[in-house]
Amino acid sequence: MRRFCTLVCVLWVFALASLQAHELQANKLQLVLRDDRHLSLSLWLDIPHAMRKTLEPSLSTASFEMKYSAMPLPLFEKAWGQCISLWLEQWQLKNSAGIALSSPVWRWPDGATLQNQIKLQMMANLTGTAHAHTELSVVAGEVISSASLRSARLQMPPSWQPLMVLNYKPSQQWSPSSEKTVVLKF
Repeated sequence: MRRFCTLVCVLWVFALASLQAHELQANKLQLVLRDDRHLSLSLWLDIPHAMRKTLEPSLSTASFEMKYSAMPLPLFEKAWGQCISLWLEQWQLKNSAGIALSSPVWRWPDGATLQNQIKLQMMANLTGTAHAHTELSVVAGEVISSASLRSARLQMPPSWQPLMVLNYKPSQQWSPSSEKTVVLKF
């Protein structure tokens, strides 16, 4: 009877966890073609997880958090720089003619901020106060093409996977100063 109650409790916990699965955040890349040549990029990424998959794939999440949160900041910043360099090498965006576009100019978080994020996540995991998902970092970037973009082919770092990619060209309009209402069409 005791085993049966334990089994029911375990199944109940799994059922509750699956009900909250819709709250899990996913890595996402949004590309917006602002004009015919200017792409604005927004990347929502679990950077510590992607960093572990890039630099230390054989380490468990807990081991990675412990190792990288305890590193002296200059050593951590060096590892973070290597990670960014690898990601830039693995990133490739080509226009419809197959010509590679320049790498995006990304605005990554600084090493101290990222290391602090890893420390906070490690402490939350150790104390049992961690959420089912970590907070995703938002990284902005831009690409300017020398020619008009009608389509493109994108290759991303494998450590960002799975990654939802959203791309579009927005409809833009000016709101005349004499009118108070702007009509939006979707």
